[in-house]
Amino acid sequence: MIRGAGGRATSVLLVDGDVLVRKGLAAVIRGEYGLLMVAQAATAATSVSEASHHKPDVAVIDADLVVGRDIDLCERIRAVSPQTRCIIHAATAFVSDNARGEDAVVLKQLRGDGLADTIRNVTRHHA
Repeated sequence: MIRGAGGRATSVLLVDGDVLVRKGLAAVIRGEYGLLMVAQAATAATSVSEASHHKPDVAVIDADLVVGRDIDLCERIRAVSPQTRCIIHAATAFVSDNARGEDAVVLKQLRGDGLADTIRNVTRHHA
């Protein structure tokens, strides 16, 4: 099992404004061995609060929340939870030029195991 810091499961904060997408991604993450969903948020402000409280290993963030509005969301999350790695979940790859502080970009067309692999990879590379 891939573990986060201290030999425990990799904790995940999921941030998406669309409740159906959030529930679907949460189901994918919960179904993956070694990943633990610790919190969900629908807004940038709530995600910073949840990150401060839970100190997740990884935040998976919908690109719609960062492009053009909360471009510095990864930096704000890291300000309250320095160990948290940010993955932007995007429809297109252009988002990497429009967000600050992300560790990876995952395309929404990717299968669920691709998201889980990316979560594991950013945790492994920043452990």
